[in-house]
Amino acid sequence: MGSQLSVEASTGVGGFSGGLLLVEGDSPLRLDLIATLRQLFPTVSLNYLYESAIADLEQVNWERFELILVGGSIHVHESLLRLKNQNLQRAKDSFPLVIMLAENNSFEINAVRPLNVDMRLPYDVSVSEFAAQLEIAQEVRRLLSEYPLSLPGWVMREVLHNSENAVIFLAENHLGVQVAIKRFKFDVSRMSEEALEFFMAEAYTLMSQHDVPVLVKLLDAGVADNTAVYLMMEYLPGMTLKDRLQDSSDVEFDTRLLWFRQIVEALVVIHESGLLHRDLKSSNVLMREDDSPAVLDLSIESQLLSDCGFLNADEIYCTPFYVSPERIIGEPASVASDLYALGILLYEMLTGEKPFQGESLSDILTGHMFNPAPPLPEHLAVYQPLLSQLLIKSSEHRLSSARLVLSRLDEISS
Repeated sequence: MGSQLSVEASTGVGGFSGGLLLVEGDSPLRLDLIATLRQLFPTVSLNYLYESAIADLEQVNWERFELILVGGSIHVHESLLRLKNQNLQRAKDSFPLVIMLAENNSFEINAVRPLNVDMRLPYDVSVSEFAAQLEIAQEVRRLLSEYPLSLPGWVMREVLHNSENAVIFLAENHLGVQVAIKRFKFDVSRMSEEALEFFMAEAYTLMSQHDVPVLVKLLDAGVADNTAVYLMMEYLPGMTLKDRLQDSSDVEFDTRLLWFRQIVEALVVIHESGLLHRDLKSSNVLMREDDSPAVLDLSIESQLLSDCGFLNADEIYCTPFYVSPERIIGEPASVASDLYALGILLYEMLTGEKPFQGESLSDILTGHMFNPAPPLPEHLAVYQPLLSQLLIKSSEHRLSSARLVLSRLDEISS
């Protein structure tokens, strides 16, 4: 296989047990990289293939390797990635993980973003960072093998969230544009045509709201490979509102009020588009770079979850701290149930606490069903009428719309 050398170079990071192949030119940082690899993989065979032997890639027995590190020129990258693409067309996920290496600030890292590269790292990456990135790539590959998703032009880089009914990937295209892709775990073959049409209609309605900054933008939706239902959304890497409220004293009171108003404005857009949120809570509000909120995760898939057996018709698909009394007894989501959750969020943003808490789920649900809205501290008493009108137990007697909530806020501030 050309000029090749093996060394004993592994702590078994993430269950890693296969061989390593380093394909590259003559980098002055190679020795640092080899030292890193020896710390991570002290018992795994490390093989070299130099750029001068690039033609020998055709003869490589890929089954020997679990990880390939690619340095050298862009010619090396293109040749190896072409082989990887051919391999993946024959057998999905049969090719080893591929890491593209470059010196810091070189064109390979900053400009060229081949889609079949699993990771891009500098030669002088630290041991801890290498291990962390490798575990990320392994987790992506594991979940994609269990829940396949193939979208032309996009590669999955990281797992942002993994729940019972969906996995959310951070995806990237060749220009470096990043998006969040939510891939549902239910079997599309069990969905009714009516449920799928309803889901797509709601998705297209959301996509039409592309210029509303208080909503996380929905960019695409559909079924990939006739099996995987997905949503593609803008990626916001910042904190959630829940994170920002962990210590409410860190955020000015006027700022929290502004955020709440912006969330209400988002709910106005949602409801006046004929949609519901169904799971409004502080962890479903992301913070943009300018520190403004953007409402995330409208549960437009709830009908699909019911239709394919992931949820029973009377099962609650929401969060206990924010669930309305009528939903607890099995009534469907409505504008009124969204407004109840908005009331919970108002109390949380004013005080930093949830209004109904307990040592068990039963205690929390009992609070929603029977306990009155808790009194606010004296300095916040001006908001008590609004809070009480949002947290009325009977849905028929709550404020009737998010737009009316805006009016009440205007009255309080005038």
